[in-house]
Amino acid sequence: MPECRINLAHLVSYLSEAPKSTRSYEAYNRAEDAAKLDLTIPVPLQMRNAPTGLSECLVHFALILP
Repeated sequence: MPECRINLAHLVSYLSEAPKSTRSYEAYNRAEDAAKLDLTIPVPLQMRNAPTGLSECLVHFALILP
């Protein structure tokens, strides 16, 4: 990877000087707490994995219905 050494060095120096924030950690923790609050809420169809043709068909059919 000698061709990207300079680009990686620029990235490291940029990230080291960038302002730090814990907002992403706080948002993740709030989302995790909300998910644990009610375990009966199903995973949204758009976020489910569709490993088979039937699953994909069911997801597309469910999205078409009002």
